[in-house]
Amino acid sequence: MRTVSAPSGRWSGRQNEGAVIFHGIPYAHAARFAPPRREPPRSGTTDATVPGPAAPQRPSRLEAVMGPAAPLPQSEDCLTITVTVPDSGTGPAPVLVWLHGGAYLSGSGEWNLYDATRLVRETGIVVVSVSYRLGVLGYLRAPVSHRATWVCSTR
Repeated sequence: MRTVSAPSGRWSGRQNEGAVIFHGIPYAHAARFAPPRREPPRSGTTDATVPGPAAPQRPSRLEAVMGPAAPLPQSEDCLTITVTVPDSGTGPAPVLVWLHGGAYLSGSGEWNLYDATRLVRETGIVVVSVSYRLGVLGYLRAPVSHRATWVCSTR
């Protein structure tokens, strides 16, 4: 297990085949239909060894091409990043920021299908995978006084 200090706090990650992965680091929080607010720094060391939740979504149409992703819990509180760094820790490195596809309806930066371990191990770069809100729960903005109760169906 490895730890890193950042402006957002101290995080413990897991080593994996020549890389260290820090999962589920929150960068913001947003109430339903509200704009995101920056996540305050945390005190102490936070466990970042387990993937964070995916945004609520139906099964992806990408499954026909890529196969199914490993199941993740789904939550509206899904504004997280995963940071994958070389295990060697040789100093500054180029950073690739990965925004997953899915037409703003499916996907997650936490999906195992987007594991950056091999890319990091072979190139020495740092990969930051971003998870963000999807669909109506992610992009509809409604004034507080006019909020409605929404019923979501997965049929």
